[in-house]
Amino acid sequence: MLTQKYNFHLPTAKEREANKDLRGKMICPECGENSFVPYLDASGSIVDKDKFGRCERVNSCGFIRYPSGVEAHQKAKTTSIQPQPRPKFLDEKQRDEIFKPSLRGYDTNHLIIYLRSLFDEETVNKMITGYYLGTIDHFNGGATVFWQVDKYGNIHRGKIMQYDPTTGKRIKYKGNGLISSIHAIHDLGDLPSECLFGEHLLSKHRNMFVGLVESEKTAVIASGVVTDCLFLATGGCSKLSAAMCQVLKGRNVVLFPDNGKFDEWQEKGRKMRHLFNTISIVDIMERKETIDRYGLHDGDDIGDIIASPNFDIKDMKIELQQL
Repeated sequence: MLTQKYNFHLPTAKEREANKDLRGKMICPECGENSFVPYLDASGSIVDKDKFGRCERVNSCGFIRYPSGVEAHQKAKTTSIQPQPRPKFLDEKQRDEIFKPSLRGYDTNHLIIYLRSLFDEETVNKMITGYYLGTIDHFNGGATVFWQVDKYGNIHRGKIMQYDPTTGKRIKYKGNGLISSIHAIHDLGDLPSECLFGEHLLSKHRNMFVGLVESEKTAVIASGVVTDCLFLATGGCSKLSAAMCQVLKGRNVVLFPDNGKFDEWQEKGRKMRHLFNTISIVDIMERKETIDRYGLHDGDDIGDIIASPNFDIKDMKIELQQL
């Protein structure tokens, strides 16, 4: 039986173990998750890792791009396999039945109640309408929906979180998970790719500096004080990536890392600086005087400073360190 030898292949387990660059998966250019496996050539070298490879989230993403000479072979082998449908953004019916009804009930929303203890009604209303903050009867009622809406108006996800209405601290529920999603509650299937929280605001504020924080709540709170910066949230420290930040190409970006995450975000920022017009980082969470004044701990962020009873707007000396 004749066999044809192909010049490119996905790495085997043995090749991954031998090559340290293959031990951790790379960012998928489609879904932005750490799930991309690059192709190797005949010598075992990586073939353009940012371009050719396969996402291992087969059911929820399925992205694949072949080097020259591989595509026809792969298609021939998989003609009998039906591709899994990609997760979809909320359609018009789901917008009418799920998204729009969530944009009310703010008198019972625990986070909104807390925000009203920090800011005047006009400022809170701007936060609600600007960031599409939602309310849902989940986690014992009055939970917040942080809608991820991209620059085209597509609704990717609705992250659900609960807060203490007095302290503003997140409430964790054993057995229920500390975060839930609209997709899970309404059985909408696999989650679509993530986008930056607040991304839809980019087109409305084209010339503003963009401040990146980790927490959605922090982006909302910071917007009420630092008004010359558009705050967006990654939704997690590890989610700061080139794939998620492509939408910020050509913008002036400022990183606001949580306490204890300065070095990690600084390194990531330097690797992405080719994307932006400028990229800077703020060390306000690492300064000894700030830590002592506000009693900060690992994981605290600029939102914790603003919400502190000791907060004084004069303390907001944001010095940009260009990367």
